Amino acid sequence: MAYVTEDRTPGTIRVATVNLFAHHGDWERRRPTLRESLRTLDADVLALQEAIVDDGYDMAAELLGEGYHVAHQTVGLVGDGRHHGSSVASRWPILAVHEVDLHLTPRTGDYSVGTVLAEVDAPEGRLLVGSHGAS
Repeated sequence: MAYVTEDRTPGTIRVATVNLFAHHGDWERRRPTLRESLRTLDADVLALQEAIVDDGYDMAAELLGEGYHVAHQTVGLVGDGRHHGSSVASRWPILAVHEVDLHLTPRTGDYSVGTVLAEVDAPEGRLLVGSHGAS
């Protein structure tokens, strides 16, 4: 059975892409607004950029809340040791994850450029969701 909320037609998928901008800017003011906005958006799948993941902290999981499967970029990460790359979140199970390292020229050497491709087990069939962080 398809995931359906009161305002959706069965068989539709709500998709969003959001650059979370790590903890830059005024994070303490942005955090509750992002959390509320993402939950109100109620997307089935999301392509996220600059979500922090480190030592037990998962920014995407914190902001989205329960009910999402999340795949994070693991290749092509550079910087301070914390993940600031691309992520895919899905209400449905993620069956497989593929990654592409986008460090193609020296110009991208100091930035976490990469693509995460998640195969999602959506009710209507397998769905390929991609998220990338370009320089």
